[in-house]
Amino acid sequence: MGLTRIAARPASFAALASSLLLLLLACDKSPATTSGPTPSATGSTASAPDASTSAGSATAKDPAAEAKPVHLAGTYKTARGTMYVPEGPEYAGTKWRGDESAEGLGEGPMELTIDPRTGRVDGRLEGPLGATVVYGSFREDALSATIVRKDVGDRGFSGTLFGKGSMSALEGTMKLSLPDAHVIREGHFTLKRKD
Repeated sequence: MGLTRIAARPASFAALASSLLLLLLACDKSPATTSGPTPSATGSTASAPDASTSAGSATAKDPAAEAKPVHLAGTYKTARGTMYVPEGPEYAGTKWRGDESAEGLGEGPMELTIDPRTGRVDGRLEGPLGATVVYGSFREDALSATIVRKDVGDRGFSGTLFGKGSMSALEGTMKLSLPDAHVIREGHFTLKRKD
């Protein structure tokens, strides 16, 4: 009886070993050893494009990467501005009265350039506010910028600018003053795309 068990083991072991050998031989074929192209899921035999080529063409076709600066032009109009002094005992002695002046009042030309890739804004104002330079940023539908003097020594108006709209049309407000804040101006501007 012991002999029967010993004889049965090698037979079952041999069957198991031959099954494993067949399984290993079937799995041993790698795609590199097959001849000819293998069709893809779509049935095409063309090879996949190189990743670097795909990345390069995607960059070349990216509208923001190819976008040119947008130029807008229009006008601004200024009026006398006011300064708010809060109520309260700590401000009781504060009195502010701007100088009576016609300086900086009226209408003038304004131009802005927006870089669609970075949102950077550059521009200029002329007219009653004098020669000024504008720099700031445009994000989604909001414009915020600083207005500074083209000639920093002329002691003219400077301030801030805020607007809403798109790269085709913008509208907004400005707040400016002379360096000593004795003359304050508020303005409104409207711009449209030039090209």
